[in-house]
Amino acid sequence: MNWTEDKDILLLKEMGGQGIFHYKAGSRERGAIWQVIASNLTCHKDLFEVTARGVRDRFMLLSRRYKLKTSRELKGSGTGGEELTEYEILIEDMIVLSEESDKKAE
Repeated sequence: MNWTEDKDILLLKEMGGQGIFHYKAGSRERGAIWQVIASNLTCHKDLFEVTARGVRDRFMLLSRRYKLKTSRELKGSGTGGEELTEYEILIEDMIVLSEESDKKAE
């Protein structure tokens, strides 16, 4: 499957709606929520046909890319001040929730 920014936005919105990060990483509950997210996205058959592992891996890829991009921008001189897109706001929110969830688990 080819992911696009619109599909990523749907994924991120679904993650936020399901409250994925209320559960400990690696737990059965979080695994069940990943499955629900995949099922809900698969309802859009013309857009998606994904598995729980596929959506989890896609989020991990998105978060790594976004963290790398923002760290590069911070190191660069004079960049910034640009308005964030819906995609950037959603990914940033999900990353923050993920990190907070990991800290609670420790």
